[in-house]
Amino acid sequence: YGHRLLGQVLRRPPPRHVGIILDGNRRFGRLSGLLDPMQVYAQGARKLDDLLDWCGELSVPAVTLWVFSTDNWGRPLEQVSGILTAVETKVRTLADHPEIHRRHVRVQAIGKLELLPASLREAIRAAREIALRGDLSIRLVTAPYFIATKYEAFIGRGRGDYLASHDFEDLMAVIDGRPELEAELSAASAQLRKHIAGVIGKTIADDRFHAVVGGFVIEDGGSPDRASVLMARMRRLAGLAGGT
Repeated sequence: YGHRLLGQVLRRPPPRHVGIILDGNRRFGRLSGLLDPMQVYAQGARKLDDLLDWCGELSVPAVTLWVFSTDNWGRPLEQVSGILTAVETKVRTLADHPEIHRRHVRVQAIGKLELLPASLREAIRAAREIALRGDLSIRLVTAPYFIATKYEAFIGRGRGDYLASHDFEDLMAVIDGRPELEAELSAASAQLRKHIAGVIGKTIADDRFHAVVGGFVIEDGGSPDRASVLMARMRRLAGLAGGT
């Protein structure tokens, strides 16, 4: 099966971005006779190494991993501990992983990091900028920096095409789905804040964007007009350009 799948993949150009939801650890544990949540999630983390190796061998330039949802806080304590312990272990090994060095991998972490346990936050802070070899480093970026880099990618490789650019789709998902972004951008450096506010202002002034904005909203059954909510949030973000 693996050879057939590889053959199918190699018939086309490799994907530019692969998104992966890490799920099924408990089901795998039950089938394998593993009862300890720590062992279950540690096994899943080891399998992740294989998956990332495959992406590297196929020259996939970007991989996004959905690791932990805020909904997961409602799980039993031992399951939450198993997940977070596996994540922390993985983060702490990134700087020493030989493939990180060889492939010049850049790591970014995005999310509500303030909700994580202190030990995991410390591991992330320690990995925020770890020298690998001279000019190489591992960086975990904040949401405002993520938006700035995605917008540059949208203009560059995305050629400013709102519908075709996956980078712009990622950017809009953060703006629409991250209510705390306004506070984060307000707390950012003046240069970064003004840059992001400026590009958002240009976007909402573009008639081409108005024609397609409805396709970028995250569905919310409680709101009759998510596009209007999104536009209002973007106008507030654009208004931060004058902050100090």
